[in-house]
Amino acid sequence: MRALRPAVLVFAALLVVATTQAQAQDGPADPARIVGTFQGQALSGGEVVEVITTFAVDKDNDLVGTYRFRQGGEWFDGTLTKARLSEGGDVTLIWQDAFGAGTLTITFADDYQSFTGAWSSLEDTTDAFPWTGKRTK
Repeated sequence: MRALRPAVLVFAALLVVATTQAQAQDGPADPARIVGTFQGQALSGGEVVEVITTFAVDKDNDLVGTYRFRQGGEWFDGTLTKARLSEGGDVTLIWQDAFGAGTLTITFADDYQSFTGAWSSLEDTTDAFPWTGKRTK
């Protein structure tokens, strides 16, 4: 993901709407209920981009994932690994793609049909950028 600040305000309204849908849960998120594909948006390279996020459970029963985002007319692929599920339903993963690596922390709605989150790079953890998703499968 590319981190730039100009479109942060543009995305703020979208995040406010999505945040009302994703509320904290009691206990850690349930990986089996997370599995699936989510269509959403993220802020990358100073623009709001379409992102498709897919979660799965691997052979070791760990939550993993992939994502694709379209920026500047080109699709980029990335991976999500090393999931940590915390009390309250938050999930933190490591993202990695052609632009670098960092953390993604997301909160699922109680029904696991959507999530809101924020990503940051490993190089600059002071800035966090929105990442949302709504279940498609």
